Amino acid sequence: LMSRMLGISQLYYPMFEQVLDRYNIPLELKHLAVIESALNPNARSHAGAQGLWQFMYPTGKMYGLNVTSYVDQRSDPYKATVAAAEYLKALYDLFNDWQMVLAAYNAGPGTISKAIRRSGGKKTYWEIRPFLPRETQGYVPAFIAANYAMTYYAEHNIYPAVPKKTYFEVDTVVLKEQMTFSQISLSLDIPYDEIKYFNPQYRKDIIPAGGNALCLPKSKIGFFLTNEQEIYAAIKAQHQTEVETTVKEVQLTHVVKSGQRLSDIARKYGVTVADIKTWNYIGKKGIRPGKKLVIYVPKKDDGKVDNLAVTKSESASDTTDNKKLAVNSSPAKTAVKNTTSKNATTHKVKSGESLYSISKKYGVSVDELTRLNKLNKNSKLSIGQTLKVR
Repeated sequence: LMSRMLGISQLYYPMFEQVLDRYNIPLELKHLAVIESALNPNARSHAGAQGLWQFMYPTGKMYGLNVTSYVDQRSDPYKATVAAAEYLKALYDLFNDWQMVLAAYNAGPGTISKAIRRSGGKKTYWEIRPFLPRETQGYVPAFIAANYAMTYYAEHNIYPAVPKKTYFEVDTVVLKEQMTFSQISLSLDIPYDEIKYFNPQYRKDIIPAGGNALCLPKSKIGFFLTNEQEIYAAIKAQHQTEVETTVKEVQLTHVVKSGQRLSDIARKYGVTVADIKTWNYIGKKGIRPGKKLVIYVPKKDDGKVDNLAVTKSESASDTTDNKKLAVNSSPAKTAVKNTTSKNATTHKVKSGESLYSISKKYGVSVDELTRLNKLNKNSKLSIGQTLKVR
């Protein structure tokens, strides 16, 4: 754990120090995030505190950290650090002692004020410590230990893990349009998990429109800014194609069987594990036999479920559901293979594809695709249309 924290500190600590210095707060307080979250921006306590600095919802709201269905700014490394600095500064103005500030950060200023009264008006942490909750009695010693360990780790043969990126290797850009992590991954040729790693504040892997920031390695930021308008245009074209070819969905109920995993169920219905988790609440313990899951699968124009045959079966007992849907996989459709010749390849357009995504797939330019197929950049593609690819 120490090795991991020492590695990831190379991403977060320079930013912590910059913000703390701006508020004239001792830089050693950067280690507060170590005992709060172990430098995990997705950390969540049993009480509901979230993020690197473990803000509860009301306190986060008080310091400008908004929480919506799509964004939880308590997990935003930069915004949460600014909020933490403002909170620490306010606590120092109240108690005028940094150890008292640490205790108040853990227990709340009200608890510290009560301990001061019970101690007969004492003003230092060690004097009021016997009157504090057990957790807070160990909080300042824990901070001192974290401060020591994160400073003198080498003397104990502990060494940092190699971080994915350091603070000086990443940058941010403000998005003008809504984008999903999948679209960013395809457009910038960057792993999906890496996008999620650098942007933990987005709850559904969607960055809404409205001035939200995207954090990525600097090389990818440069590529995005160079091709920004083309990327937005490609996403709009893709969305338009999806709207035009949208098919209705049918809702099914799947009863989990013994030994089944989410990946097995997702494969059976042709959906993703993330889809199932979006449609259903899946706790930390996962799924258990007998749990009912809601699944949405596409339905063709003729009313049949794509790649699935749905039948209704009567349950054995009147006390259980009257009807259940039994879903059996039908033979998979034979994939259409691209035909390749010496100089060219033909590609059949699939749902959701655009000239931009096809050009990325084959490593050619959009201009070359349009010229070869006598199209223009605004041409709409139809599903099944055959394109020549040099």
